[in-house]
Amino acid sequence: MTSEKSSTMDDVLIEMEAIREFVVESLAEFRSELSAMNLKIQSADKKTDELDNSYKDFCEKYSGLEERIENIFQSSRNSSTDSGKRKYISDDEEEEEDEEEDETSIPSTLDDISPQVKENLKEIYNNLSYMKDKEKVTKVQLTFIHYWLLQKDSHCPTKADDIKELISDGIKAGLWKQGWKPDIRGEFQIYLQDKVKNIVKKAKIAKEKARLKKDLESCEDLLESCHSVHFD
Repeated sequence: MTSEKSSTMDDVLIEMEAIREFVVESLAEFRSELSAMNLKIQSADKKTDELDNSYKDFCEKYSGLEERIENIFQSSRNSSTDSGKRKYISDDEEEEEDEEEDETSIPSTLDDISPQVKENLKEIYNNLSYMKDKEKVTKVQLTFIHYWLLQKDSHCPTKADDIKELISDGIKAGLWKQGWKPDIRGEFQIYLQDKVKNIVKKAKIAKEKARLKKDLESCEDLLESCHSVHFD
């Protein structure tokens, strides 16, 4: 009888040791996978920063190009008649007034939008990480983009029609006007398309990191449970 009990106990110990080894191996695999994912994220962030810096350098390099071209046209205008000069000056002043009006009408805080839209955006706005020197849109506009993405059924609404819908919804919500764009080169639609892709990509990475972390914690809990088992 004692021999049978001893044999049973040995079988249990062997089984527990096999479970412990499996958990240890699984834990090591998850740690390796998590480490590899972190390296990929760091590499992606580095590439994003490099692209941002390259874009910034490009903008700085050609920032005075429009002004130089305008000066050439202005010199040409100055050679026209006095009446022509007055007309051009009047047009320029009107254009500057329109630009000033557009700038002041673009919301920069939650207080600049309607109460209903403000209520929808408040939670995201308060939790949103925002770096002014890296963003071409205001924080409240960026908040609206994040909010709009949460309302979409599609996991990656980055097609041209999706972005046109985003622009239209932003106009209706008072986040920008028809034809408006931030201080960028190129079309607002292309800028928003790249912005949405970047947000979706970062959200997927964050979700994957959270999943790996949860699995890792589960393995550690299981391993701890195996170590805490005692036999009489």
